Amino acid sequence: MEKAGEDNSKLVNIGEMRDRIRLYNKVTYGRNPNTYQPMTKAVLLAEVWAYVSNLHGTEYYTAAMVKVEREVSMTFRYIEGVKESTEIWFNGHWYNIKFIDDVKYRHRYLQCKVAMETSTTPPDDLKKK
Repeated sequence: MEKAGEDNSKLVNIGEMRDRIRLYNKVTYGRNPNTYQPMTKAVLLAEVWAYVSNLHGTEYYTAAMVKVEREVSMTFRYIEGVKESTEIWFNGHWYNIKFIDDVKYRHRYLQCKVAMETSTTPPDDLKKK
């Protein structure tokens, strides 16, 4: 039983959040004049510290059953605007969010299950000019 005012929603200590991740949302900015398909670009939502860990136990075997190549768990402070279409740039790779858990619905931490994309093209704001 929780005591009033007590916060039991911590998954990790702040000191364990050692990995820097960048969160991007896709924004539509027009249509391609040749194909009339929407044109999108990645817009930086936030750059935050996170705790990144490989899946283990039942999480690992569940991911293996659906043939997810490289799935990890990322935990970071709550940020408004993070959704399953948000992409994460971490350690030279893009990651797609597969599942978001707002821990105990307290808006303090988000725990995301993410899968690595094959693309290693850095976001526009990180490309050398």
